[in-house]
Amino acid sequence: MNPRHLRLGPRGYTMVEVIIAVTILALVVPVLTLLFSKVRQGFAADEMHTLLKKNNQEVMNRIHIRLESCKRIFQNDGVGPNFKGLIPMGSLPVAATSTLPLIQPGSLSPTQGGVAANYGNTLFFAAYDAPQTILNQAAHTYTAYPAPVTLNNVLDSGGQPNQLIIDVYRFYLYYLTAANPHNLVGVTTYALEEVQSVQYPDYQELQAYYLTDTTLAYNAVSMMSASGFVTLYDTSQNTTNTAFYQTVHTAGVTWTLNVIAAPVIQIAQSQDLTLIHGGILSSGFRYGISPNSAGWKDAPAKVPHFGTVAGTFPGGFEIGLGGTSAGRSVMIRSVLVAQGAAPRVAYNDQVVTTNARDVW
Repeated sequence: MNPRHLRLGPRGYTMVEVIIAVTILALVVPVLTLLFSKVRQGFAADEMHTLLKKNNQEVMNRIHIRLESCKRIFQNDGVGPNFKGLIPMGSLPVAATSTLPLIQPGSLSPTQGGVAANYGNTLFFAAYDAPQTILNQAAHTYTAYPAPVTLNNVLDSGGQPNQLIIDVYRFYLYYLTAANPHNLVGVTTYALEEVQSVQYPDYQELQAYYLTDTTLAYNAVSMMSASGFVTLYDTSQNTTNTAFYQTVHTAGVTWTLNVIAAPVIQIAQSQDLTLIHGGILSSGFRYGISPNSAGWKDAPAKVPHFGTVAGTFPGGFEIGLGGTSAGRSVMIRSVLVAQGAAPRVAYNDQVVTTNARDVW
């Protein structure tokens, strides 16, 4: 038998064929593995982009809805920081460098005369409240908040029942914190925290009832106090020690509202708005609001774009205020960054402008 035609069996292969097959596999498998890895990284990066865009848009929509019912916006003047200081921050994640914006003298755009130093990275305002249910995460309880407050069968001085509708306000604070559990490796990114206060009924409305019928006003205050509304807010005041009133409903008293000299804005809820649930391919990626891009070689976007850098201020959450009190323009820029399986840092950069009332 010719040895060149010798086979291992009726269906076997020669040693040369086996070596060739193994060699081909050794070349093809790494290439396919690399190809599949790159494809998976591409899909993971696309998914990260989608999740960042979705979160950023939801946050912008959330703030926009709050601002639509805004009554007063606090700025970085002699008033805003004092009212912001009434929020007990000791129970909240520690704020990074935090500054309220200052009203622009003209355009919001730096190229059209906007002042870069007037931009901030914190938004604080009081808005007419809407009915909502808030979760107390620590106690695992839910609280339903009606709004506005409707008081039925409020007796006036003539003994006639009345239905009164009292507006209530809620304070909203948006700020950056470095306490970000999903921080990128090697760079400090931030979480965007939202703080909501409890409801504060309108002092001016109850004062108007008092001027027309003290009995009606007293009975309204008594009913509100019994329902837990014990602190009123006067939006016309620029000093903290004249802006809040304590209701008193002692029997026989026709009208008692005591000004609170050292008020505290009580917190109903705080939450991390940058919390993103991982996708299928991009599960486990790290993310946050971008820091300033100077000194970060992998920064995917310029931060800040509008404001002036001062240490870690402002980061990728820039706030600008313009217009008049009757039609305030609120510009918000939010830059989210993420790092996952793909080598490059993913990001989403959104800028929106909302018109809001700022009347007091």
